[in-house]
Amino acid sequence: IDLLLTNEKQLGGMTKGHKYDIRKARKLGISIVEDKSFRQIDEFMQIYNETMERNAASANYFFPKEYYIELKKSFGESIKLFFAMLEDQAVSASMFFMTGRIIQYHLSGTRTEHLYLNGAKLIIDEIRLWGVQNGFSWLHLGGGVGSSEDSLFRFKAGFSKLRQPFQVVRKIANQEIYTELCSQRKKWAKVNGYTLSESNFFPEYRRLMQPRSHS
Repeated sequence: IDLLLTNEKQLGGMTKGHKYDIRKARKLGISIVEDKSFRQIDEFMQIYNETMERNAASANYFFPKEYYIELKKSFGESIKLFFAMLEDQAVSASMFFMTGRIIQYHLSGTRTEHLYLNGAKLIIDEIRLWGVQNGFSWLHLGGGVGSSEDSLFRFKAGFSKLRQPFQVVRKIANQEIYTELCSQRKKWAKVNGYTLSESNFFPEYRRLMQPRSHS
């Protein structure tokens, strides 16, 4: 989303369905609250993990609590956590990075019983308005799983007609440690009856595993 455009033009890039759902969420009394200190990180994890389970996500999309704690320690005010609240109950939650003049969508989730409230859409719309007010130029939502044009991509694409090329840099900071981690992954898989997938997933030590078939 180009945050330098007028609000009218930004809204003009959204689908009618997204605009309707956002208006509906506001009318239902959904409010957006920032958790500046990550005090509710356990609740975020519950919402996010429930969403990943609902979408049959692979194990790589589930993170331990330490991951979030270290993110907050490393990024400080440059990472933000928002909850969509219906009275005193969190129905959706989303996490964003701030870098330069770009806001980057990171992780998000909605409780299954509250999908109809469209809290995640309202969070994105509120961060869009917040970004304009605070001098950001872009709100980047990312793409689908594995760069595919799936339901996640279509959800994000409903917020803007703008598309940008996306590239990932693969860099190994410490070859010795990287090689050791890859070796440990292979050993663990062998001992526990798994085989590593044949994909070129990076980093290799997080390559997907599947149970070894038995004859």
